[in-house]
Amino acid sequence: MQWEWVRQDAEEAPWPEYRVLVEAAYADPRLRQLFPYVSHWLLRFSTTTGSPFSPDVVCLQVGRGGYVVKASAYGPVLGETASPEEAVALAARHLPADIGPAVAGAYGK
Repeated sequence: MQWEWVRQDAEEAPWPEYRVLVEAAYADPRLRQLFPYVSHWLLRFSTTTGSPFSPDVVCLQVGRGGYVVKASAYGPVLGETASPEEAVALAARHLPADIGPAVAGAYGK
């Protein structure tokens, strides 16, 4: 399971702020149903499980003194928060209303 890998990777990372961000994201049912992956320390979410992944639905990252929620890896910042839980709540609010669990396979195939 991908979430297990992401959580284990975060546990081994020498960055406690990142670990708590991953755990906060995992605790949210709407984010947990998506396929998580990490690229350049960005916690990204896909609606598909295979590469190429779907366009980002939201991204989370540790920022300077807090947490950053972005629309996509290179997209606009949706907000900055003091806690990982606030970042996850903000990210969840920006998910499409009809988003469902990630589907098996690559995006567009």
